[in-house]
Amino acid sequence: MTSLWAVSSATSIWYYLHVYHYSVQVKPLTIVPFIYLFVFSVISFIPIFKTKDVKISHIDGNQQIVQFISILIGLVALLPFCEAFIYLMRTMGVGLSQIANNYGENFTYLSAPSQTFSRYLSYLRIVSPILFFYNLSLKKGHRAISIGLLLAIVTPILNNLNVGSRFVLVTDGLYLIYIYMLFYNQIENGTRAIITRVFLGFGSTFLILFLAITYYRFNSGNSDISILDWMSLYSGESFLNFNSDLWTIHSSTGGDNAFFIFKHFLGLYADVNRNPDYLESLVPIRMNVFYTFIGDFLVDIGTYWTSIFIALISFIFSFFINFQKRMSLHKIILLGMYAKIVLNGFTYYTYLNAPLTPFYTTGIALILWIYFDTAKAP
Repeated sequence: MTSLWAVSSATSIWYYLHVYHYSVQVKPLTIVPFIYLFVFSVISFIPIFKTKDVKISHIDGNQQIVQFISILIGLVALLPFCEAFIYLMRTMGVGLSQIANNYGENFTYLSAPSQTFSRYLSYLRIVSPILFFYNLSLKKGHRAISIGLLLAIVTPILNNLNVGSRFVLVTDGLYLIYIYMLFYNQIENGTRAIITRVFLGFGSTFLILFLAITYYRFNSGNSDISILDWMSLYSGESFLNFNSDLWTIHSSTGGDNAFFIFKHFLGLYADVNRNPDYLESLVPIRMNVFYTFIGDFLVDIGTYWTSIFIALISFIFSFFINFQKRMSLHKIILLGMYAKIVLNGFTYYTYLNAPLTPFYTTGIALILWIYFDTAKAP
């Protein structure tokens, strides 16, 4: 996970030297913002570091409850997956450039029921991979349940690729690899081989779509920059934006950026979505670019409260999860919810555009915790 941040930092240097320094930067870079970013990114990694040297040997959970939730998720995924797959086949028949010309996350090509189901699948993007690998780790795991959960994992990625968005493929792909590594020792060798073949199949298809979209998007622009410069913008701009733009502002968004959903539930924020145009009326910086997840907190509550918030959350997760060889499934789910923030944090706060995901994730973890005492350990 730290390697991702290191690679992002390297691409940030590349982007600065080849593009950013000449075309974007207004204020000079200083060392203090980078030190702040480094210190609190390391603090946020503490709960993850605690899992590094511990290999899980057993995961406890109420299998009846887990099976019920897993079947429900699989059923929800069936219709939107079929429609998304059919749309992809039709589009590939016309030409992949049609997908590249789509922008945004408007799933209007889906029927009304599939749009609703897809919305719920996006809320379950933390839980579905965990339940998938948990089912595969069981000696008597159900193949149909595994297939249903696999569809639940794949459908949000496929939906976003169908509308020309590649970001979900990257973020969910990284998260999927991380969860697989957590369950690795729990899964038998034969099952691992099947997982490899299945993921190579889906991965190859998604990679072709990813490269095609990237190729058509790059060639449709009028920029003189290289494709490496262009891609380094996505992976490396956050650190530069944090330093030169975000660090020096004297105003804040007052919780309307990363914490808007909490304000919405309290009746203090009318919309159910983040609004970059509105945010730009509150602060003198662009709000449609990356600032790292720390930057997304900082623009809301300032450096002092961001420092306290990150340190407090890191301590709570380190203390509560208490990663050991024998773990409960609800703790794995909470760890996954936290890990995705840090895993994708070199870009932005991962729940910025999916604000209900932590609530659904916590709700399912809570259900598994309530019924945990009734579980019979295998």
